[in-house]
Amino acid sequence: MAYEISVINIAAEARRRLGTDAGDDARQPLERLTKQYLDAALAYCNADDADPAMDAIVCEAVMAAWLRGGDEGVSASSAGGQSATYSDQWNDMFTRLRRAGLRRWRT
Repeated sequence: MAYEISVINIAAEARRRLGTDAGDDARQPLERLTKQYLDAALAYCNADDADPAMDAIVCEAVMAAWLRGGDEGVSASSAGGQSATYSDQWNDMFTRLRRAGLRRWRT
C-alpha cells in the first residue's frame, strides 16, 4: 500500500513540475517510469518503503529521464538555440541516495 502511494505521489509531483506538456496522456507512462526508478532505489537502499528524501531523489531522476525521452544514447543535444547536456540518471540517482545516507546494509 505504501509503495503504491509513493508511486502516485512521485508521479503527481513530477507531472506538476513538468507542467501541462505532461498532462493526462502522460499519466500511465510517467507512473511506469516512476515504478522503475522507485524499484531500483528501494533495491539499492535495501529498503521496503520509501521515505520523503528518497521520494524527492526519485522524482528528480524521473523528471530527468522524462525530459530526455527521444534522446536516449545521446550525451547532448541542441535545437532552436536551446542546448541540453545529459548525465546518466541511474548513476546520479544512486549517488544521491548514497550521499543522503539512505543506503542500508542488510544483516
